[in-house]
Amino acid sequence: MPEYQRLRTAADFDRAYLEQLRVEVWDDESIEDYGGPIELHIKDAVRINGMYYVKSMYQFYVKPASPGPSGI
Repeated sequence: MPEYQRLRTAADFDRAYLEQLRVEVWDDESIEDYGGPIELHIKDAVRINGMYYVKSMYQFYVKPASPGPSGI
C-alpha cells in the first residue's frame, strides 16, 4: 500500500488519535477493519470501532491528507 502511511511508533498513534484520522487495520495481506478513528491506544493495543487490536499482531495505516484546492 504505497499510498498509505504505516503507524509504527507511539508518536504515529498519538498523531492519528489527536487528528482523528481514519485508520485501517491489516493482518498481513488481508484487511481486518476498514477503518475509523482511534478511540484509545495504550502501549500494546489500540481500540478502533469498539474493537481492540494488539499492536504487535496487526498493521495500522492512514491515508495521507491530500493537498487542499490551493495545492498547499
